[in-house]
Amino acid sequence: MTWNVVVFDKPEESKKYQEWVSREDCKDGFVLNVDRPQSIEDYPKLHSAKCPFISNSEKNYVSKRYYKVCSLDRNELERWSLESVDGPRKAPTPCTCL
Repeated sequence: MTWNVVVFDKPEESKKYQEWVSREDCKDGFVLNVDRPQSIEDYPKLHSAKCPFISNSEKNYVSKRYYKVCSLDRNELERWSLESVDGPRKAPTPCTCL
């Protein structure tokens, strides 16, 4: 299946992720924050691209522990989460920004 998402899953892609959430045409988009070990109960977490939790703090970019999946389509990210995240399949938990 072809997904209409952009995956930033390597720490060296943090700058590209920051550029994506900063782009004017992506301001109304969404970001799925995924923890690699799949050990956090309320993850993956779905955010607005404008959410300060995932767009304003250097520590909340792409890392060895977390990666980001971005899309302009919330439903697309929710489906992607259910079908593509390693580990148990579960719908993403919405952040309070949504």
